[in-house]
Amino acid sequence: MKRNSTVILESTVYPGVTEEVVRPILEQESGYTCGPDFRLAYSPERVNPGDEEHTLQTITKIVAGLDEETTRLVADLYRLVTGSVYCAPDIRTAEAAKVIENIQRDLNIALANELAT
Repeated sequence: MKRNSTVILESTVYPGVTEEVVRPILEQESGYTCGPDFRLAYSPERVNPGDEEHTLQTITKIVAGLDEETTRLVADLYRLVTGSVYCAPDIRTAEAAKVIENIQRDLNIALANELAT
C-alpha cells in the first residue's frame, strides 16, 4: 500500500470489522497511520449475480468513510460508475446495511424453498 491510498472494503462483514480488524492490520503491516497516511472506507458490494435488471449502473451504492472527507471522496468515485450513491452516517451503519440486506435475501430464498415443497 502506498502512502495516501484509499482502501475500500466491499466484503460482507459484521459491523465493526473495517475499523476494529482491518484498520489495525493495515496500520501494522504498512507502518502507516489511518487518517494522516491513508484513508479507509466501506462500500458493500450489492450486485446480485445473474440479475440483469439490478446492475452496477442501476443500484444505489452505499458508502462510508472514517471521516467526512473520505466519505465524499469515495462517493465521488462511485458516482462515476453507478447511478446513485447513499452516504451512510458511518462505517458501522454501512456494514449493518449489507448484513441486513443479506439476511433479507436469505429469508426470501428460504421462504420460496419452503413454499415450493
